[in-house]
Amino acid sequence: MNSEEHQDIFYDVTLGINDVRVLHYAISEAIKNWPGAPARPTEEQEYLWQARDWTKKILLEHTFNTM
Repeated sequence: MNSEEHQDIFYDVTLGINDVRVLHYAISEAIKNWPGAPARPTEEQEYLWQARDWTKKILLEHTFNTM
């Protein structure tokens, strides 16, 4: 099975807000320390930005809903 075949596999994950905070931190640190290409695939940086924005939206929504 090559990497293109894996792109059609999806998973559902349930996270608590503290899990999202830790995940957001880890993603932000990965962006900060990303070594760039060719050490890492160029698409990875785009995925990291999307994941960072996604976790930030969750954190903002949580803050809004718990005010």
